[in-house]
Amino acid sequence: MNFLTFKKQWLSVAHDNIILKALVVLMIVSNTILVIYLNSQQAIITLVPPKINSQLVIEQSTASGTFKKSWGMYVASLLGNVKATNVDFIIKTLEPLLTPAVISAMRQSLVEQVNEIKKEKLAISFSPESVSYEKNTKKVYVSGRQIITGRNGDALRNVRTYVIGIDIENYQPRVFYLNAYNKKPKFEKPKVKR
Repeated sequence: MNFLTFKKQWLSVAHDNIILKALVVLMIVSNTILVIYLNSQQAIITLVPPKINSQLVIEQSTASGTFKKSWGMYVASLLGNVKATNVDFIIKTLEPLLTPAVISAMRQSLVEQVNEIKKEKLAISFSPESVSYEKNTKKVYVSGRQIITGRNGDALRNVRTYVIGIDIENYQPRVFYLNAYNKKPKFEKPKVKR
């Protein structure tokens, strides 16, 4: 065996080993930086549900107007079709979405509404016709036809508007404002700073 050839090959292998060790350290550093970067980013979730034609974008603390409008429609549809038999279901379904102040107001309103329904033997239904979202107030306006049918079959028809303030907390919608009135939507005028 030739000693010089052996020494050259040995030095070459040692040199390659040093380069490979440096590359491994460099890869560890770059992977650590990548993991830190990815963990610091907030996820953006994009959905296209089957009944909605446009994208819904949800971030940790914000969402698109389309997302909020769909949740506003959901809440208004539940609140507009209250019967004595489904009030507990509606409260249980909406409770996770509502802030504490809105929960107590909604319970009180629904109990009063159900007492009136039982007393007068009414049937109330709501059919949404339009939905609007006001970005500066984070409120959704759902307007439609409300039909109140009495025990003798007489029906009272009127325009009903539900105003639902929706905010996003940890990717979940939270209703912070809830109101209803028997008129077309009244949008809030933006406040001018002076």
